[in-house]
Amino acid sequence: LMIAVTDSDVLNLLICIVAKKIGVPNTIARIREPIYSRTINLIKDDMGLSFIVNPERETAKEIFNILLFKGASQVETFAKGSNQVTTFVVKEKNPVTGLKIRDISRFVGRKILICAIKRDTEIFIPNADTEIKINDTISFVASRSDAVHFFKKMKYETGKISDLTIIGCGKLGYYLANMAISNNIPVKIIDNDPLLCQELNDTVPEAEIMCGDGTDIAVLEECGVFSSSAVVTATGSDEKNVLISMFITKQCPGIKVITKIKKTDFEDMLFGIDIGNVYNPKYIAADRVITYIKAMQETEGSEVQSLCHIIDNKVEVLEFK
Repeated sequence: LMIAVTDSDVLNLLICIVAKKIGVPNTIARIREPIYSRTINLIKDDMGLSFIVNPERETAKEIFNILLFKGASQVETFAKGSNQVTTFVVKEKNPVTGLKIRDISRFVGRKILICAIKRDTEIFIPNADTEIKINDTISFVASRSDAVHFFKKMKYETGKISDLTIIGCGKLGYYLANMAISNNIPVKIIDNDPLLCQELNDTVPEAEIMCGDGTDIAVLEECGVFSSSAVVTATGSDEKNVLISMFITKQCPGIKVITKIKKTDFEDMLFGIDIGNVYNPKYIAADRVITYIKAMQETEGSEVQSLCHIIDNKVEVLEFK
């Protein structure tokens, strides 16, 4: 197996082509540029690549999943989308507070499997006698329709967001904006680079493009950020993203806030801080590559179909045949 993850898409493709020529049977290339997104399957087939991973596009998909389910803090799909692992935080006056795990399905009237809980700093797999408490972070397995029914019973929002604001539009913002627009969700993009804003006017004409500094409160007010349904901070600076997310979360707790970070060592420091959902494209890309490698091994006929991490990336979820 050859994995090519240099900063250059062209170099990654060249490495994989050369590897194939000298007899390496499996090759994986990281391809990030949007220019390749529409022809990625053609490139993969023509060049004989085993697998292509695009960190920003994969992250955009994960973020978009929770934008379609506003009350959740994380949604991971399995079995070709027929089932999902949904994560949420138990709020005050939630009717499931005090219930034992064994009583959840009877309360909901649907099949619900609670698979992991974070309580304070402890993360554990519950048993039938575990009681649900306020501020627990809970992950459960259910079909999409059963998950929606569960959230309605708890008086949580189940619909998709009504609009989306993206602050800082790199590759992640571009992919996410197009996904939202294709699902009829209005999109605003704020970036402080005039040339990029001009380019976005041409490449994402359906979005409302505004040129300004996302760390400037006056810019945020003028652009209507505080009345948005969801905000994604995706500038090139982790520090800026965290600062903006903290401010928006404090000013408007009802807004769904999502923060992109790049530093893997920075990520652990952010768990427990109220900045909404945190996503790291490198981590997600690594998950996709590991899934492929595990599927290659096919130990005892068990082929891994998908892999993800939930609850502060401390719990691993596998789907396999």
